Amino acid sequence: MQFTESSISFGTVKKGEKKKVSFAYGNMGRDQLVIYKVDSSEPGATVKFTTPVKAGQKGEMTVDIDTGALPEGEVLYILTIITNSPLRPMANVFITGTIEK
Repeated sequence: MQFTESSISFGTVKKGEKKKVSFAYGNMGRDQLVIYKVDSSEPGATVKFTTPVKAGQKGEMTVDIDTGALPEGEVLYILTIITNSPLRPMANVFITGTIEK
């Protein structure tokens, strides 16, 4: 699994707003890529992703963020992706942003 970007920012938003970000990724392996699970370090992230992805093909992961449960200030989401990749079964991507009153 190879991401085109490993981090993305949703900018500055008011507390309670919802934002959507997306990550594109490719399957650089010889077999199909299966994403088993995606864990988030912070509450309020709903993750949807393309799986399985055939060898040489691309997929997309979209993350809907609800900032209502987050404190004001800077926030960092660490998404841990668990896959069937034999060489790199876990990958992390990062989402940053700032929550205002």
